[in-house]
Amino acid sequence: MGAAMKGHSKVIQILNERLAEELTAISQYMVHSEMCANWGFAKLHEAIEKQAIDEMKHAELHIGRILFLEGSPTVSKLHKIRIGRTVEEIVSIDEGDELDAIKAYNDSIAACEAAGDNGSADMLRKILQDEDIPGHVARVSVPFQQRLRGLVRRHPFVGDVRGRGLMLGVEMVADPATRTTLPKGSELPAQVARAAYRRGLMVRVSGPNLILSPPLVISAAELDYLCDTLEAAFAEVAEAR
Repeated sequence: MGAAMKGHSKVIQILNERLAEELTAISQYMVHSEMCANWGFAKLHEAIEKQAIDEMKHAELHIGRILFLEGSPTVSKLHKIRIGRTVEEIVSIDEGDELDAIKAYNDSIAACEAAGDNGSADMLRKILQDEDIPGHVARVSVPFQQRLRGLVRRHPFVGDVRGRGLMLGVEMVADPATRTTLPKGSELPAQVARAAYRRGLMVRVSGPNLILSPPLVISAAELDYLCDTLEAAFAEVAEAR
């Protein structure tokens, strides 16, 4: 009979499951990062590459903990890697995976504590804190809002920017001085939306407003890319008028 493992077999199984997710994320993020580099989106490339490096650090923590528990890290198992075909798909896929990971980590923390392994639970909690979505949104939303509100000063048909957190609306007007609304059926918002889409950014049109609701896990660099792209779209439409 083999020697008993120091760690609970269920805990080691859980850690290997989370390890497989981290290893899958590393591969997926690296592909997405290089795709963005190939398309010329340098900031997105750097942001997603950093995510891959963060996942490498998480995988290292898992491997170290499994070895400490005298288990065997399974590094040959990967889940299905999902690759986006556009910037929008890349961001959407990666956000969905991050949200799934948060639930999995919360469940794993509870399972480790139930097994009496508070050390593993604390490690998982540390990794989960890296995701800190509410804190992340609070940190990145302020400069994001400031940049978008700068559109009011720089573009004559932007009347106001309103919203909360990362969900904002850009109101377009016929005359910002008098805040005269756009005539019904104006193509101006759709023109800006199409110009943004050609650059890899999708925004929603609602009457005279452009609606922005980026993923909650979007990075500061990705928000910079979003703002740069929207600025370029406004500039293109303004130049054509």
